[in-house]
Amino acid sequence: MIYTYMISSPIAKSNQNPLVIEGRAFLEFPRWLVIWREAKSTLNQFLFNAIPIFLVITVIASVLNWLGAIAALANIINPLMGWFNLPPEASLPIILASIRKDGLLLFAEPETLAMLTPLQVLTGVYLAGVLLPCLVTLLTITREQSLRFALLLLIRQAIAAIFFSLLLAWGGLLIS
Repeated sequence: MIYTYMISSPIAKSNQNPLVIEGRAFLEFPRWLVIWREAKSTLNQFLFNAIPIFLVITVIASVLNWLGAIAALANIINPLMGWFNLPPEASLPIILASIRKDGLLLFAEPETLAMLTPLQVLTGVYLAGVLLPCLVTLLTITREQSLRFALLLLIRQAIAAIFFSLLLAWGGLLIS
C-alpha cells in the first residue's frame, strides 16, 4: 500500500476523484449468457495472447539454460545476495523467477529450505516475486502502452522491491 501511494499521481490520490461505482451495488442472479461472454473473452485472451508469449519465453529460457547463460548470470549476482542477507545459492531462484514466476518454487525445495532461515525465505521469495514483473505482463504493457512506459514501470518496481527486500532482510534481523 505504501508503494502504491508513493507512485500514484496526485490526481489519483485526490479526494475529488469519484469512485468508479457510486452508490450501492446490489447482487442479482447471474445470467448464463453474461457468464459465457466473460468466460469466452477470458479464454480468448489466454489462448491467443498469454499462451504464445508464454511459449516464446519458455523457449528462450530453455535456450539460455542450455547455453549456460542462466548459471553464468547466477554466478555474476552471487555476491549481491549478501546485501539481502541471503546465501549465494539464492541467486538461481531469483534469476529463474525473473524469467518465469514458477522459479519461486525453488525456494520450496527441501535443500533450499534446510539452508535458509524463515526470514531469508521470506526475503528471497519477496525479492524474486516482486523484483521484476512477469515477462508476459511486461510484454503486454509494452504492446498496450509503450516500451518507455514499460521500462519506467520496471525500473520503479525494481527499486521499490530492492528497498523493501533490504528492509525485510535487515529489519527482520533487528526484530528477531
